[in-house]
Amino acid sequence: MAAREAARKAESLEELRAILERFEGCALRATAKRLVFADGNPKARVMFVGEAPGREEDIEGRPFVGRSGKLLDLMLAAIGLDRSKVYIANIVPWRPPGNRDPSLHETAICLPFIQRQIELVNPDILICLGKPSMATLLGVSEGIRKMRGRWLVYKAGDREIPAMPTFHPAYLLRSPLEKRLAWRDFLSVKKCWPDDVRQSHLRRPEPAQMIASIQPVTANFTAKITASTMMAGEASRMRPVSSFMRTYVMKPSPMPVAIE
Repeated sequence: MAAREAARKAESLEELRAILERFEGCALRATAKRLVFADGNPKARVMFVGEAPGREEDIEGRPFVGRSGKLLDLMLAAIGLDRSKVYIANIVPWRPPGNRDPSLHETAICLPFIQRQIELVNPDILICLGKPSMATLLGVSEGIRKMRGRWLVYKAGDREIPAMPTFHPAYLLRSPLEKRLAWRDFLSVKKCWPDDVRQSHLRRPEPAQMIASIQPVTANFTAKITASTMMAGEASRMRPVSSFMRTYVMKPSPMPVAIE
């Protein structure tokens, strides 16, 4: 059965997972240990999508459980979220051999499944972690450093979902100075609806309305982060706004022992 036809048949996330467990149209299924479908709350208002599982994810069957996953958890905690309040998935649900990047062909095969997964979760915010996720879901060819932090629109069926690309946590582990920018992006996510992740009855704003309301906030964050960076040399006289800000923004290197 073709991927698009198979994905379309799923009326729930449970059905979609069962279809993927049986799907034989992607060669990665034969080399991976387990299907890495998703983690978190299927009713979450915020959804994160990465590229593909790594070794630890392949063993546990959950996305983002290795070093990059620990960093993602800290980033979520810094804005008052955890995995019970978000939903996390990947474009490709099987680990490529040797942790190589998925090929364009493998990504194309798996695309209908993640598209259906997004439709079924029906989030209010979609965060693309890394350039491959951004390029695949948003059709953006520019670099992630240029596009990160910008609010775009992802079309899911008859809905338009506000979407933001940001750095993949694995990239942040390799380039710790970029954590300042990732912090700025996560603050922008937090400002969308400060209480909406806890109060699901609130009315969803239109994407254009939400994005317009975020722009001045993002500009304000830019000024604040710039000021914080300039004050980093006087850290003894300032109070960090969060443990993430203190550990992962003000001290970009070396990496803390907890995520080595």
